[in-house]
Order: sequence, then structure tokens, then C-alpha cells
Amino acid sequence: MSHFKDKSVLRLQGYDYSQDGLYFITICTERFSPYFGKIKNGKMHLNPIGKIIQAEWSHTTILRPYVRLHSFQVMPNHFHAIIEIHELPLPATEKFSPLKISPTFKNKFGGRISDNLSAIIRGFKGTTRSIINSIQDKFVFEWQISFMDHIIRDEDEYRRIVRHIRNNPKNWPRDPNNPDSPTFKGTPSIY
Repeated sequence: MSHFKDKSVLRLQGYDYSQDGLYFITICTERFSPYFGKIKNGKMHLNPIGKIIQAEWSHTTILRPYVRLHSFQVMPNHFHAIIEIHELPLPATEKFSPLKISPTFKNKFGGRISDNLSAIIRGFKGTTRSIINSIQDKFVFEWQISFMDHIIRDEDEYRRIVRHIRNNPKNWPRDPNNPDSPTFKGTPSIY
């Protein structure tokens, strides 16, 4: 059973998630199962399943030229990333763009519906689940039903989130997504 009771409350109501913008996402495995590898000495060591997650996320820009990937980190039971959505194909440099931080609110049918953040994550989750389940016979891999997102609004926030993503492996003992941590909440946390 997923920790997300009502996935409709996870998105900012009235916000067009297909518009140009930077988004911080967290996707957790079902029941926080540590499918992707282990943290040793403050570093993430990916197992074969974790390598699939990393490879498929990197593949996102090939499938969707209007997306640029910024910092991301595969953890034992969750995945953090900053993703940028833009109408035109983007250069490959990782740089915060202040032109993409102003939220615009549209009616719920506005924008590129098939290219919004939820569609991108749904595609990533579906592909990785299919690949992993096709090579595993010991268990059935599942993500939690939805994902957490945060709209990045300014450069300071962007830098803070990048630091969080990069430091996530060394902070694993206190990570609220780590079932062995005293800060474990049993519900997904983006940071």
C-alpha cells in the first residue's frame, strides 16, 4: 500500500507543470525498500537496479528534447533530481536560469499536457519498473504511487537544493527516507 493517500493534493493547484521551469522531485520505492544499492562511507554504491535507474534518468533528454537534467542522486530507496522543462531544446550546460522561475497559473487544461512534469515522471517510473521486473524473478519492483515536487523559485533555493542532493549520501544516517534513521517519518520527504 502506498504512503500517498490522495495524490491529487501533491501538486500545486492551478499551476501549469508543463511551463518553463525548474522542479525538484523525489520519487520513493514502495515501502521504502532499498532496491538501488547501499551507502558506504558516505557514498552511494549502485547495484544493477540502481544503475538502471541512473541510466534511464539520463536517457530522459534523448526522449524529451525540451528537458534538461540538473543534479540528481539515486539513493537506496529513493531518487532526487532537479529537472528543467523548456519549450525549445536546451544546451547541455548546468546553469540556473532566473527566467524560468516565475510561476504562471493556467486552467487545468492549459499547456502541453503530455509533456508536463507528471507525464515525464510517469514515463520514467513505468519504463524503469518494466525493465527491472523483466530481469528480476525474486521480487516485483514498485515505486510509490506518486512523487513529491517543489517548484524552484530563485537561485538561492536552487543552490540549497543542489547542495542537498549532492550531500544526500553522506547525510543518509539522518535522512528522513532512511528506515534505519531516527528521523524516518514513514512518509516521503523531499528534504
